[in-house]
Amino acid sequence: GCVDIPEADYMQVGEALSLGVRRDFTFVHPEVLEERCAVDDASITLNNQVNHERWRVFIIPGSRCINVATLRRIKQFYDQGGSVIATTRLPDSAAEPGADAEVSQLVTAIFGAEVARQDDAPRVSASSSWAGGGYDPAKSMDGSAQTRWNAADRSNGAQWLEADFGRKETVTGMVVNEAFDRVRGYRIQTWDGAAWVDQAKGERLGERKEHTFAPVSTTKVRLLMEAVASDSASISEWMIRGADNRSLFQRGASACHRNAKGGKAWFIPSPQVGALESVLSEALPDGDVVIGQDLTVSGGNFSYIHKVKDGKSMVFFANSSDAEVDTWVALRGKF
Repeated sequence: GCVDIPEADYMQVGEALSLGVRRDFTFVHPEVLEERCAVDDASITLNNQVNHERWRVFIIPGSRCINVATLRRIKQFYDQGGSVIATTRLPDSAAEPGADAEVSQLVTAIFGAEVARQDDAPRVSASSSWAGGGYDPAKSMDGSAQTRWNAADRSNGAQWLEADFGRKETVTGMVVNEAFDRVRGYRIQTWDGAAWVDQAKGERLGERKEHTFAPVSTTKVRLLMEAVASDSASISEWMIRGADNRSLFQRGASACHRNAKGGKAWFIPSPQVGALESVLSEALPDGDVVIGQDLTVSGGNFSYIHKVKDGKSMVFFANSSDAEVDTWVALRGKF
């Protein structure tokens, strides 16, 4: 029910880390980072008396605006050999008046001049969304079959999902995974600058529907669902193919930007599970907890929480899925 801020991805990134990548993390408020954390060599230490924490990787979630003191502290961490990852959108303005230029300088110093001239990921919008929240349009392009976009309750009239690339792209097809097989009539449309043009159409989408068509140069693509059999339309995932058959929703992570002290920085414009997993395997191959294999579970999740208390590591594993999980894990440290 709040204002939709497309680049504010911290909840989606947190969910991908916990349930897809399966890496534990801590949310850090900017004031906590500035006032209670110390940069020590290639790590950031939170000197809590009860829950002492030490991090070797810091993730900046998507934002257009950032506190300069926060960014200075992250730059200090990077300069001393720390690893920094930014997702979706790099900040280009400061929370303080008159400090935008310093933000741009710091972002360029951490991520490199080429990455600082970032290219935004597509913006996805919808005709309506479930009033209770949790089923917004971004869920249809997050790479997870466990999440979905859902139209407003009982909206059995025409509904649509739209992707705006912000520039011209060559489009050659679409793959759609519907959640409940409710759609009864759909059209795949591209924008010609003045009107929507049909590229494909059909009666039912179902669990998977794929269409390929002649290449079209366009700035926007729409999946128009003309009617549903009951309740409301719901799409688990949709993917728009480009000229090279790749997904136009997925923008690859930037090349690693390094400094002489061993600091590393990446920008991930599309922070889906695969991209986060790939970068973290390079940034932190010896994490405190590393699960030995890729696991697929249904009806729940397999994840963990790691804490340090009184100098002792505690790791809590939980399996809320419907299936038994049998896997090796590596725990870092002396036991």
